Amino acid sequence: MDYSYIVKVLRELRGRDPFYSRGEVLGSMTVEPPDYLLEAFKVFANTNLNDPELFRVARSLEEESVRRLSEPLYGRGYGFLTYGGTESNITALYILRELTGGDVVVAPRSAHYNIKKACRILRLSLVEVGLREDYYPDLDAMCEAIRRYRGRLAGVVLTAGTTELGVVEPVDELAERCGGVDYAVHVDATYGGLLAQVLRESGLRLPVFDFRVETVYTVSVDLHKLVAPVPCGALLLRSRELEDFAKRKTVEVRKLQVR
Repeated sequence: MDYSYIVKVLRELRGRDPFYSRGEVLGSMTVEPPDYLLEAFKVFANTNLNDPELFRVARSLEEESVRRLSEPLYGRGYGFLTYGGTESNITALYILRELTGGDVVVAPRSAHYNIKKACRILRLSLVEVGLREDYYPDLDAMCEAIRRYRGRLAGVVLTAGTTELGVVEPVDELAERCGGVDYAVHVDATYGGLLAQVLRESGLRLPVFDFRVETVYTVSVDLHKLVAPVPCGALLLRSRELEDFAKRKTVEVRKLQVR
């Protein structure tokens, strides 16, 4: 049966929305993907990474993708591909909740709204901290909140490339100011994280927010904001234990202590 009319109708409907090629799209968290990536997407469209024993080649490509994405963030290649930032952030906070047993998340008001969504889904209490006049987080207030909720803290969220202004928040400086307090950080780097690392190599002075900071346990990145078709994201993890727990829950969570 000829289904070409379906494609024709869909193309006509698509034409009613804005187009990158006409300069009508700005800041929509997507890009015009190159044709070869669309073809690559089609080649593996009928595989299931939730069944890695069956689709072993697809799984090996996922592992290679995660390894390459981890390199600029000084990770060791642990993590997995996701459908984008929202899934990555929800999963990250789930891991930290299970890791710590805490029920409080501390984040600046600049955090993406999906952090609020994740906290509601996971029944976590979100403590929001204010911003300075330059739109960077008030680090003194963050340290105070971290200490106040120390016994209940699931984790801290900071952003590498805030949605509105592209601010790379100073994860490294927070670690210095809150030294001596054990806590785990999730970095939402879905918007600007990978680009920030490239800009740093080009000489731009930016805060360090990657796995070189010992408090960083999880980092989310997105490729559909840079080059790939939607949906395409990844959640990068600090250790194999975290990866094993997130995928198969074969690790006793209580043994994974925040350092």
